[in-house]
Amino acid sequence: MKNQTELELKDVFAPDVHKIRTWKPNDPFDVFFLLELSIGTTIGEGADLFSVFVATPQGLSRKKNMSIKKIVVLQEYSWESLYQKLLDIIESSAEDSWEGSVENLQKYFDWEYQGYK
Repeated sequence: MKNQTELELKDVFAPDVHKIRTWKPNDPFDVFFLLELSIGTTIGEGADLFSVFVATPQGLSRKKNMSIKKIVVLQEYSWESLYQKLLDIIESSAEDSWEGSVENLQKYFDWEYQGYK
């Protein structure tokens, strides 16, 4: 059994949404915004920045001309459902090293160091 790195969602920030954890959209079926995630390990203070768009199908339909690579789609927006989905993705991305975990996280999120050598 391999020894997995335990990943932790340390913080979230949405540049266009004030107080994302308590925000209630006017229409929970029409949502589209950028979310930034600080993800690290449970054994350290440090974290790397990842970003992803969050949208409902209706919100996404208004952005047809945008080139969007990483997105979390919710049928209906609520912080609770988004947060659980993020935790599930992060937990399923854990590997036996930080590098392996980051590689998996990049399947879902853009990483701040993506493309750096």
